[in-house]
Parts: sequence; C-alpha cells; structure tokens
Amino acid sequence: MNNLLEQKTHNKKTEYLYAQANNVIAGNTIAACLLVIIYWSQLYTGVLVGWFAAVLCVQAYRLFIASAYCRRDRYSSGSENWYRVYAKSALLNGCLWGAIGVYIAHQSRTEQLPYMLMIIGALVACSSITKSALFAIYARFSTPALVAPGIYLMTQYSSDKFMIGVLVLCWFALMYSAAWRFRKFVSKSLRFEFENIELLAELEASRTCVVRLKKNADLQTRRIETLEQSNGAQPLRCATENGTRLTTAKEKNALRLARS
Repeated sequence: MNNLLEQKTHNKKTEYLYAQANNVIAGNTIAACLLVIIYWSQLYTGVLVGWFAAVLCVQAYRLFIASAYCRRDRYSSGSENWYRVYAKSALLNGCLWGAIGVYIAHQSRTEQLPYMLMIIGALVACSSITKSALFAIYARFSTPALVAPGIYLMTQYSSDKFMIGVLVLCWFALMYSAAWRFRKFVSKSLRFEFENIELLAELEASRTCVVRLKKNADLQTRRIETLEQSNGAQPLRCATENGTRLTTAKEKNALRLARS
C-alpha cells in the first residue's frame, strides 16, 4: 500500500515538474539574453556567444522532452525514465550557469558582479518553487549554478569578493531551506489527496454494497409478506366454505321438519 502511494506521489510530482517546463525554459532563455547583453562589452564575446548557444541547445532539448512527455501514454508506466531525463537536463543547465558565473567572477571587477549574481540568484529562487517538488532536481540545478561561483569568490585574495561569496552561499542556504520546506508541503498535500481519493472510493464501494443489501432485504420482505398473506387467506377460505355447508345443512333439516 505504501509503495503504491509512493509511486503515485512520484508520478504526480513528475507531472508537476513537466507542467512547469515551459515557464522554466522561457525564464532561462530570458535570463541568458540579459546576461549576454549586460556583459557583451565587458567580456570576450566568443565565450559569451558559445555559452549562449549551449544554453539555447539545452533549452531546446528540454522543450523537446517536455513535448514528448505531453504526448506520452498517460496509462503507461515509466515515470522514472522521464524523471532521469529531466534530471540530466537540469544538471547540465546548472553546470552552464555555474561555469559562466565562475568565468564572470574571474574576469570582472567587483562592481560588475552583482548583475550576474542577481540573475543566477533569481533563477535559483524561482527554481525553489518550480523544481522543489522533486528536491533532487532542484539540488542538481542550484548547487553547480550558485555554489561554484560562491566558492570561487571566497577563494580570491580580495575582501570584497570574499564577502560577496559568503553572501552567495548564504542565499543558496536560504533557498535550499525554502525548497526543502516546500517539498515537504507538496509531498504531504499529494499524500492527503491520494488518501482522500482512496477513502472516497472505499466509501462509494460501501455505499454500493449497502444499496445492494437493502434491495435484497426489501425483496425478502416482500416475499415473506406475500407468503403470510397466502397462508392467512387459505384458512379463511376454508372457514367460509365450512360455514356455508353448515348453514345449508341446517336449512335442509328445518325444511324436512316443516314437511313432517
């Protein structure tokens, strides 16, 4: 029973994950465009173009698997395969964002870092809602995307970059905690949903059984009443016939006495 409930919950979480895929793809694409525009004149354009092309390829692949998931047979098993495919794409996407974060942290001055950190931080914050239903997906994206730049900044021989790195890791810990709490909330909600559905199904089956028993009881009651009526009418008919015979005999005797 518990295994079946866990499987249903996991399938529902996977469905929720793919339902948010279009929003996630659009958000990543817009964020990548903003980052390229902001740092176009500050960094080597070849790196930005290559990174942006890689991000677009990943988003196109995610759009493809999301479309394939929508066309799947809903009654077939295999949600675990869809989960693994999405997990790989999330990890690859997180690594791309982490790589560009480290590159910008290495090439840019301190005053140029907040733009990159705001974009990546916003993506991680949004992912705490869209991906945290399956927490492993969120961890695979957010850990390389945010932790890698944060650790790199902390290793630099600059107090400003060190403090920025600390703030990045604090933001990651905050989002990680929020995603974990949201995951627990989603899991409990789905459990209650499936338990209520099963309870309603059991109540409906019990109601059907009660209705069937009531019909059988009513039928038995009618049969008993019919038998009782039949058994009660027969003695009355016999008594009536006997009374009629007795009256006729008395009349004959009286007539015989009158003639004599």
